[in-house]
Parts: sequence; C-alpha cells; structure tokens
Amino acid sequence: MSRAYDNAADARFQQGGRRNLIINGAMQVAQRGDQTGLSSTAYGPDRFRLAGSRSEATWDFDQSTDAPDGFSSSLKVTIDTPETTLSASDQMNLQQRLEGFDVQHLKKGTTDAVSVTLSFWVKSSLTTTWTVELYDTSNTRMISKTFSTNAANTWEFKSFTFAGDNSGSIPNDNTEGLRVRWWLDGGSNFTSGSINASWADYVQANLVEQATGFMTTDAATFQITGVQLEVGSVATPFENLSYGEQLSLCQRYYYNHTPKGLDGSTKSVVMNAAAYQTSSVFGVLHFPVPMRTSPTLDFDNTVDNLYRIFHNGTNTNCRASEFAIQRSEVNSIALAAQGLSGFTVGHAAWIETNAASGNVGMCCFDAEL
Repeated sequence: MSRAYDNAADARFQQGGRRNLIINGAMQVAQRGDQTGLSSTAYGPDRFRLAGSRSEATWDFDQSTDAPDGFSSSLKVTIDTPETTLSASDQMNLQQRLEGFDVQHLKKGTTDAVSVTLSFWVKSSLTTTWTVELYDTSNTRMISKTFSTNAANTWEFKSFTFAGDNSGSIPNDNTEGLRVRWWLDGGSNFTSGSINASWADYVQANLVEQATGFMTTDAATFQITGVQLEVGSVATPFENLSYGEQLSLCQRYYYNHTPKGLDGSTKSVVMNAAAYQTSSVFGVLHFPVPMRTSPTLDFDNTVDNLYRIFHNGTNTNCRASEFAIQRSEVNSIALAAQGLSGFTVGHAAWIETNAASGNVGMCCFDAEL
C-alpha cells in the first residue's frame, strides 16, 4: 500500500481550519442505504452521484466497510450485468457537485485564480487508466487528469494538482459551481478526442481518455474513499471531521427523517398532525439544519401502505402518493395526507412509517444540486 504523504510534507503543509471542499469524503454517511440493480442515475453514500447511460448494464452502488488504513468506509460500484459491447453513447461517471457559495475562495475567473489539489484512495478489480475532471458548469469549462490502478484489488493513493482558471467566474449562490467527476467508462462519443490537460471549453469527445472496460466486465468493482479537494499544490493529510459534523453537512442536501434499521423497529414517527378535514390531516416538520433550497419529497412509492396515520385510537394506512406538500421552505415543510377518510376535524394525530411486503417506509427530503 503506497504512502499518502511523507513526514516532511506532513509537518510543512498541515493547515488549520477546514480545508476539504468535498463533503463526506470518507464515505461515513449513507442516508439512502445501498442501491442495487441500478440502470440510471442515483445517489449512494451522501453527496456522491453515479450517473450513467447504458444499453443493458446494471450496477450496485454501496457503502462498503472495505477501506484503507485510517478509514472505516468506502464507496463501491459493482457491475451486475455488463454491456456486451460498449456503444458510442454508453458512459458512467461518479461525481460530487459543489455549491457556488463554497468555491468563491478559488477566485476562478480572475488573474489570482488558485490551484487546487485532489487526492483520494482508490481500489478496482481492473488494472486500467481512468479520467478525473473538474467541470465549471456555469461557464462550461473543464480540465482533466488521468490515473491508473496499477494492481488489481489493491488500495492505492492518488493526488493531482489542477491549475487555477483565469476565465469564467462562478456565481456566488446556492446553484452548482463546480463538479468533480471520475469517469468509470465511456464510449466513443466521450473518448474520440483528447482530454483537456489545461482549462478549456467543454467538448464531449474530450471527456474520457479511453474506454476502461468497466461497463463490459462482469462483477467489475471500483471503490474510493478519503476524497479531498483543497487549495494549493500539495495533498495534505485527510481532514477528519466527526460523524455528526459530516451528517449535518450532508443534511443540507438530503435529509432522511426516519432512517430504517437503526433500532430494529419497523415504524418511526414522522410528525405530529391534526385533522383538517374528515379526509385529510396536516402536519409540520422542522429540519435539523437549513436545506440548500426548498426540498422535494423522497418517499417510497413502490409498495402500498408504507405509511399510516394514528388517530382516535386507530390506524389509517396510506401511500406515498397521498402525501402532498402544502408549503416547503429551507427550514421546514408542511405536509398533508389527503384523499383518506374517517378523521374527526380538529383531532390530534401523528404520521408514522410502517412496514409492508418486507419493506419499511422512509420519509426523506431532497435538495440536491
């Protein structure tokens, strides 16, 4: 296993204050749980998004306990069903999207634009060459580097320095300012050019150095952890935050109010409510931290009766589709369960998750970039 940095660098370049622009780089937080049998874009460990287009491939997107020394978790992508042949439009990339508010100190678009260094631990079943990219979504500009996994199924440390970009400033707001993308594979639409080794305008053909064989290899795996993006030209020791700090940072973008499996129970109270009509109840939920923007609901709508309302000593089962947002803000949300029956106007109630058909309901709120 290679060393991440030597002792001299540790002493010389250790910095105070929060350095890492990446949230959940140690993959400790995974509010959504493991994602299996995927065929389209999804989130796995918090803040990390796996995007892909395919003809027949499916994949899993998990939090794994397999990690290098000093880490407890990693993000893992596994190919379930491979592509027989990689078509021109097939691609897969892992990414984290950073808010404009959080990248202003990079001074992008000025003559004082600063360099940043990206570092991480990686492990794959394949020995191949991969591409990692910074993408300025506001100005459609990109810069890329390549790295290799030199030994199969072995943790290796990688770091790269990206020069500052004097062109294209990033808006100082809560929209996407910068995207970090690891390209796991790409067809000819993405590999037919040459990657941009310095900042340049976006060209699709220049996104990926080469097809990696990842999407066409049965049971191929890609794992990553210890991801850090920081100002400067040196990869400093990974910035460890407490689990509580990382969870709060993640909850700005996604909040699972009823994480299942933590206490072994099959139900969890979502919120207090009151009957507004004989057919509906209303309740208000306050978030633990302000969210990036007014969130949308992410309730499980694949199985009926994963939610229920307790009132007047009885339970009324309901579906995710029967919940509606009455008012959504960054600090709270007002929800209604509608189209039901049997409530007494003005009477108190509570909404809770339930279990049905081997599933447990989850109450989640999404404000991702």
